[in-house]
Amino acid sequence: MRGEVVAIEQVVGSRGDGATYPIVKYIGERGEQRTFRPRVAALALVSVPSVGETVDVLYDETNPDDARIVSFWGLYYLPTVFGGIAALLFGWAVRVLMRAPG
Repeated sequence: MRGEVVAIEQVVGSRGDGATYPIVKYIGERGEQRTFRPRVAALALVSVPSVGETVDVLYDETNPDDARIVSFWGLYYLPTVFGGIAALLFGWAVRVLMRAPG
């Protein structure tokens, strides 16, 4: 499914830091027009799609509010973050077990 970026939303946090969200419009399987803002903000390391740019969109027909832009960060942000945390904890546990008297 293809969608079009129709706006860019800048959100300023309480500490003055900001996040950038592309607002994407797409036509669903039944012909209805839908608009969504991704749950994950565009990261500073990743280029933000510009207004008018066409992007690939994935969504569940039974839950069209859960739409996502097809990109590495759009699809794998949370697994990457939690996988990194798990790897750090695993490394820490191995280090503790290697130093334990036994």
